[in-house]
Amino acid sequence: MHALRKLLLAFKSAAFSSGSKLTNVLFSIKSSSVFNALITTTLRYLPVFLNQSFPTRELPSGKFKIANNSKMYASMQRMLKSYFTSLTELAAQVPLQEKGDSGKDSMLHTATSLELWSSSSDQVFVAAILSLRRIAVAADSTTMESIMKGVYTALIRSAKSTTVFTLPLINLMKNSASGLYLINTETSYPIEGFQAVYNWQYIHSLDFWSLVLSLACEKNSNGSRSEPSALQPLIYPLVQITIGVIKLIPTSQYYPLRFHCIRLLLRLIQQTGTFIPLTPFLLDMIDSPLFKRQPTSTSLKALDWGYLLRCPKSHENSRVYADGVAEETSYLLLEDHACMSKSIGFPELVLPALTSLKKFSKQFNKHQKLVGHIKTLVEKLEANKNFVEDKRAHLGFGPKDRARSLAFLADLPPEKTPIGAHLRLQSKIRDQKRAALDRSAHKNIQVDDD
Repeated sequence: MHALRKLLLAFKSAAFSSGSKLTNVLFSIKSSSVFNALITTTLRYLPVFLNQSFPTRELPSGKFKIANNSKMYASMQRMLKSYFTSLTELAAQVPLQEKGDSGKDSMLHTATSLELWSSSSDQVFVAAILSLRRIAVAADSTTMESIMKGVYTALIRSAKSTTVFTLPLINLMKNSASGLYLINTETSYPIEGFQAVYNWQYIHSLDFWSLVLSLACEKNSNGSRSEPSALQPLIYPLVQITIGVIKLIPTSQYYPLRFHCIRLLLRLIQQTGTFIPLTPFLLDMIDSPLFKRQPTSTSLKALDWGYLLRCPKSHENSRVYADGVAEETSYLLLEDHACMSKSIGFPELVLPALTSLKKFSKQFNKHQKLVGHIKTLVEKLEANKNFVEDKRAHLGFGPKDRARSLAFLADLPPEKTPIGAHLRLQSKIRDQKRAALDRSAHKNIQVDDD
């Protein structure tokens, strides 16, 4: 042990000899041959000493069990930490083409292996990925997650420029990295991963960007577009991300969250004139198991969608929840179609919704409130369809005249259309209900005068 301690102290002095990070060096190494011999001896014989003194046994799970019940093991911990620190410092000084993989364990070693894996020659690349794989198999979930993040970051960084010279290395990195991700698929995509998206912070972030883009890319009062904003290209990725959130967990428990997502997309439609097909996601909520089973009758209070992301367990399968979803979905369908109520193509755009809603009105006889909302909505949609057909019946231009098609009913106030008038009435009713709920909530707050 005394000889090993001296060897590691000399190794430390050699590793830090070219820098200023270590001031108190015990050995001054001036001969290059002595330097090389010291480095070679340490790297060659320290692993041999460790394997003999602390033999490891590989478990069926791939992890390693070390004989760590001796006093020597406890006294070696500090020396090993010093060794890995020195090894990392030495690796940072050696040219990438000459680096070699030499150990296992330790996060410092992992970081160095990641660097070598992403930027070294083929032989060193293979040694680095084998070392990373050995660590990953034996590591706990926290270390495994750190390795996977590091591998992915290194891969993306290396893929920044793709040329005839870099593509082979990028493909090799992708193939080797995919093997690491298959070691533990639960770490690659944890089941609770959806919680990173299904929370208030994420929803408020989406809503914030919806507000920013709605203001930045707002259309003119006559429906025409002004000069494109620099933020215009962000609309598409925001829409795609929000739709991905909607689709992530399509069960009825998360319909409140879906309402939030659809509302922020509706804001984009109303303010920017961007066409976003929301009808399929709303019809999917009606054509769901929630309305195909017999609900349980309870005396529960109606839910306030503004403060929910998920249905409370007390309301699951209840008539109160089903009726609330029916009312909110019908209103959002009305609001969605009101955005295109003046469009010259409204009769064609509304056909999918009309066809599905008429079918639903005959199927869901267990939910009278839903059927009532559907029938009212169908009536207003058909009235608006007939209204637009009458207005365009005597036009002197066809669909090819884009400018005149876009100007169709541009001067007509939205509330003058059948859907617009109905939406205005329903909005007033909802505002009154909202005010009543707010008053009730404030009354229930106990004010402490002490």
